[in-house]
Amino acid sequence: MRKLYTILLAAFTFGSAAAQKGNLVLTTPLNDVEYQVIAMSPNGKWACGNINDGNDRGFLWNLISGEVQELSMPGDPSYALAVSDDGTVIGNFSTTKGTPNNTPVETYGFFKGGKWHDLEIQNDANGAKVMRDGYAQAVSADGRVIAGIGNTKAANETSHFVPLVWKDGKLEIVEDSVGSVMAISNDGKVLGGWTNHPVKQNRTSVIWRMGEDGKYKKTYVDPSSPYCAGPFAYVRGFSHNGKYAVGLERVWDVEADTCFKVYEIVRESKGFQFHGVSNDGSAYGYITDDNGRAQAMILNKDEKVIVMRDYLEQQGVDLSNFPTLYMMTKMSADEKTFSFIGFDQNSLPRSIVVKLDVDTLNMAPSALRSRTLAGVNANCISWNAPLKNKQNVSGYNLYRNAVKLNKELITSCSYIDEQLAAGEYTYEVSAVYGDKESEKSLAMVTNVEALQPQQPRDVTALQSSYNDVRMFWEFPKTNMPAIRYYADDDNFASLGGGDYNMEGAITARKEELAIYKQAGYQIAEITFIPASKQKSWTVNFYTTDNQTVPFYSEVIESDKLIYGMENTYQLKQPVAIPDGKDVIMGIAVDVEGYGGFKILGMVAKKADPKYTDLIRKEGEQNFYSMYDSGQESPDGAYEYNICWAMGMNFAKADAAASNTVKQYKIFVNNEEKATCTDKKYRLENMADGTYTLGVAAEYADGTVSTANNTTIVVKGNNNIFKKVNPSVKVDEATAVVSWETPTDNDATVISYANTPLSGGVVGAEQDQFSYMAATIYGAEKLKNFDGFEITGFRFYPLSDADFTFFLKVDGQEVIDIPLDRNTGYTKNKWNTVKLEKPIRINRYSEYTLVLDCYDVTPKTAPLGMDSEICYPNMSDLFSTDDGESFRSLSLDGGKNGNWMLGLEVASSEVKELPVKGYDIQLDGKKHNEEMTKENSYTIEGLSKGPHQVMVSTHYEGLSKPKNSSKVTFIVDVTSGIESIEGTTMEIAQNTGNIEVKGAQVTSIVAYNVAGARVAASQNNTLNVAHLAAGVYVLKITADGKTVSAKINIK
Repeated sequence: MRKLYTILLAAFTFGSAAAQKGNLVLTTPLNDVEYQVIAMSPNGKWACGNINDGNDRGFLWNLISGEVQELSMPGDPSYALAVSDDGTVIGNFSTTKGTPNNTPVETYGFFKGGKWHDLEIQNDANGAKVMRDGYAQAVSADGRVIAGIGNTKAANETSHFVPLVWKDGKLEIVEDSVGSVMAISNDGKVLGGWTNHPVKQNRTSVIWRMGEDGKYKKTYVDPSSPYCAGPFAYVRGFSHNGKYAVGLERVWDVEADTCFKVYEIVRESKGFQFHGVSNDGSAYGYITDDNGRAQAMILNKDEKVIVMRDYLEQQGVDLSNFPTLYMMTKMSADEKTFSFIGFDQNSLPRSIVVKLDVDTLNMAPSALRSRTLAGVNANCISWNAPLKNKQNVSGYNLYRNAVKLNKELITSCSYIDEQLAAGEYTYEVSAVYGDKESEKSLAMVTNVEALQPQQPRDVTALQSSYNDVRMFWEFPKTNMPAIRYYADDDNFASLGGGDYNMEGAITARKEELAIYKQAGYQIAEITFIPASKQKSWTVNFYTTDNQTVPFYSEVIESDKLIYGMENTYQLKQPVAIPDGKDVIMGIAVDVEGYGGFKILGMVAKKADPKYTDLIRKEGEQNFYSMYDSGQESPDGAYEYNICWAMGMNFAKADAAASNTVKQYKIFVNNEEKATCTDKKYRLENMADGTYTLGVAAEYADGTVSTANNTTIVVKGNNNIFKKVNPSVKVDEATAVVSWETPTDNDATVISYANTPLSGGVVGAEQDQFSYMAATIYGAEKLKNFDGFEITGFRFYPLSDADFTFFLKVDGQEVIDIPLDRNTGYTKNKWNTVKLEKPIRINRYSEYTLVLDCYDVTPKTAPLGMDSEICYPNMSDLFSTDDGESFRSLSLDGGKNGNWMLGLEVASSEVKELPVKGYDIQLDGKKHNEEMTKENSYTIEGLSKGPHQVMVSTHYEGLSKPKNSSKVTFIVDVTSGIESIEGTTMEIAQNTGNIEVKGAQVTSIVAYNVAGARVAASQNNTLNVAHLAAGVYVLKITADGKTVSAKINIK
């Protein structure tokens, strides 16, 4: 066997070594998780990868500042697969946007500006629908071209995975055949990956080149090679100069479209994997030696193995903390930055980045950032110390718009820039080492803006009834300046301590508080997110040197809170700002009778330890930082990186009027149409068209916010038009036909179940096949139904059981309805259980619908589930301990679907439908000359005998009328008919039946007092169980003649 390792260090160099100044070794945090770096930006400033700890999530690594940012919280999956030169991460994440029931699903996206964004999903010109499942896994250097694989389905065809590309955000299917894009050239003009081999029907490596028309054209990469087809055959990457591509065991010359090099050596190895290729065609990754050890390596064109550890140590890199580098994953375009996966001295897996030719003696600061102090026109500027040689930093210089701000060196890593005019400012910072100043950091641009009246929030518009529009919104945010550490557009989550009383807190720095105090401000309000209803809430203010006794405390009025969203709460009295001390603001929560893990709102991945993430349980003396506590865990460090969504708001003595909403202004297409004081408004009789609808807040001091706009398309809803149900009263030869004016109350169903039945779940035999099923309807699910009423419960029973419905509001049971096992429901269809008294919906409460399925038919599923992806812990809850605890069926390893349960709801506002008029048909002919707009019609001079009447309702905007059912009535039904009196016949009334005795009866017909035929029989027994109590006329045919009789049915 050929010896695998011929080390020719002197023969292989990366870039130029002439300007080499030093080197830098970066590593991922020493947390109790594995950070696995898999991609690097071409400029070497960013890396990304994934955390492997059972809760997969991506991370972004800033190779200038050394900071590692996790891209989602544990339990919220994300994957980072590629990164561009500006730090935009490409991969997958969990989203609820556009999904049924806001169910979290995994989809393609990009992470930028601190959050994930959706990539476009659309139907192509041929009607093929690109679905969410797939991966975004490659990106050009400038981030404008993203590529990957997605599932597509054309009409009447099975779905299959195809290669996708997004150019400037617009989706294109590279080709409509099975395949995937795995790599992309830096300029975005060449794609690499795999597709089906034209002959072998297996995967084969492929390159697509962009043509002059902007479309990608396919080139099979040497399809004749036995090593170009198979499950691992695909193009894995391109060199930064775009000349070479690398695959399983070979390198291709992209420009010449030929195989550049087949590495025979890797076929002799016990294990190998290529991850990339250099600008001269050398492949890199790892290879296993004769002793079974994996080593990060480069294979040059002569098949000589360059062991990267040996090479780097020859360049003076100290790798003593990392005895093993077993895989090289990426290399920068200048070939001076390398990423590896290895092990540290404690045999823990680590990701390592080595940067060569770095001026480590005069490094610049990094991670320059700003936070504006609203109301006092100041910027809080902070930065990170240099990654290396920071012990020799004498201080820092801060530049605003290229002009140095400080007269003396700044000795900390922060600075408050005060008394700024409104406008845009550019900041840079440098480090001073004795008499030398480093290069300036990357510039950071920030805006200082004057306080503006805040808009109403979350403006929503929904079409209602035929052509009305319901608008509703939330209170504006406070107009007062605040100290808080989160942004308006952050994604909020929540955290709780189970059954423990807890207190979450933030800290305001004394330097910032002093500026507000000097400007005449006091603490007047607080902002926080109560995620769920609890027994009580208390706000406390402490100084950091006395965390046990607050200098101000106030019990928050719970009835003023809106759960699940940001609340601004006005303190009963303003609180003076202490002199020269940091201030802790805590929200203490008594969870007795409630509890859980959704108590206080927070933002993930924005921790400023000790300032944004303080917490303590009741009875603990001091607060502690969750982030710091995680890093110091004796069981191994872990990252708990959060920022409480809390803030303290400041006001001057005369500020109340500027924060009090007087009324709201309603705009239609930018024109003011109405005002109101409620947080909802109904626009009536809107013509078909597209509208921009807005709401502005007018404050008590006369200031008016800009309008918060939303767009809606209105089209008359013909589906709500209905027929009337006429009734007839007969008096001799006159009939009065009457009906109710048709109305609409926006009746609908709130349910997670959107698709047909997919089966059910059979309970455990030890539980007699019984269990409770539950679904939860929170603020997001109910946001469109505030003020509606719950009129009934819906369910889809599959087998017989003793069913009982329970409804809980904020955890408290408000109603229970047991169903009769024999007559209370019908199997294998949707059933509705009507409430005797409707329950009004408060959209800020949480509603839990529970169905107890008891004494179930053995070995059968009592309740249906649909085939849609479930919303764990919301749409698939079950209990086997009589409701003491509920678990998610899908997270417990069971069926993934939504319980077929729901709430029937209707608006309390009943709207009359737009009726033009009514026509009445008598015995098949129109009776009225002109349409009537009344709700009754009188017909006189009727002949004796049966008649039929029908009411046609003509609606505005509907070309054809809605015809009622035909109603039969009889005028003087007994006229000319002998009475039963004087005959031998007798009438016996039994339970549900009438029996005629004493003659050979051939038919019985029953009529009500209006003359309508209501029952009939062809023998001597008539079923009247369905008839209401009252007087009826019987027409009896017996022994060849017809007689009549009146009977009172009880």
